[in-house]
Amino acid sequence: MIPNLFSALHAHPFAHNSFATFYTQGHSPQSVLMRALTQNTSVTITGPQNSGKTHLLQALSGHMTHHGINHLLTSSSLLTKAIVSANRHKNLPTLKAYLLEFPLILIDNIHALLRSKAAQDLILCSMEHNTTIIATTFPRQSALLHPKIFDRIKGALTLPLPEPSPTHEHHILTIYAQSINATISQKEWSFLHTSPLDITTKKAVISLKARKGVSIESMLLQVQPSPQKLLPKTIINAISATQHITALNLCKKRPQKSVKDLQDLCIFLCRTHGTSAANLCTLFNKKYYASIHASCGRAQTLLSHNASMFEVLRDIEKHLTATA
Repeated sequence: MIPNLFSALHAHPFAHNSFATFYTQGHSPQSVLMRALTQNTSVTITGPQNSGKTHLLQALSGHMTHHGINHLLTSSSLLTKAIVSANRHKNLPTLKAYLLEFPLILIDNIHALLRSKAAQDLILCSMEHNTTIIATTFPRQSALLHPKIFDRIKGALTLPLPEPSPTHEHHILTIYAQSINATISQKEWSFLHTSPLDITTKKAVISLKARKGVSIESMLLQVQPSPQKLLPKTIINAISATQHITALNLCKKRPQKSVKDLQDLCIFLCRTHGTSAANLCTLFNKKYYASIHASCGRAQTLLSHNASMFEVLRDIEKHLTATA
């Protein structure tokens, strides 16, 4: 039985994410993971966004559960939240002891540990006693973690995943649509596959389709005002004009709470139009690429669940179309 205090540690994987649904693109990561487990060797899974890192962790977790092997599937953000909760209840040692009960720990997005020294200390303790399999989009940023953590990551078996191909992308979107019970017509699939949007935005569009029932062709962000990618300055100006906020406030390092969602949306749109994470770090005064990745994740959640943000996007689209 999972203690209530530590229930937030456990990630809940998609039921569809298994080894059978993973698109291998000519190689078998399952065999690499199984060999590592038999040798009690830690593994670092690296690859670009949507290459299947989380899918692999969830598939491995499902395999372990099926065979009755005790393990923990978590992420850096969940671990940080658990530490905050443990500190509030003054039982951090109990949390540490709880982690040591698992012979195998699967950690997603380990680069996000940069935000919390306490989380890094906890993970270091776990790495010294457990077999760990971690996933990261930004392997270079791992060098900024605790030196002992970085040494263990460096010494682990590395499993690199390639950039998603069109076939891989279709596979990912199909599995995602099934997981949220979204019905996509053949015409809408054709539109998605010919769209210049990145796969994260396409997932957000599918989520909106499932929630609102709006046809994908008529949704926002699909019709580009120009065949060329928009510059960050153009997107910032559009948000400033429609939301009555200055570009200076929008790009602040620590914006007010009322501006935070708009900043996340702005970063998300800039990434959609091909702006590099390095340029966005400079533009929005961010220290790490992980901050840009986190902003994109929050924006995707807003697009999927917040109706008012959907209206904000409509206003931005109208402005961009009018000024194109």
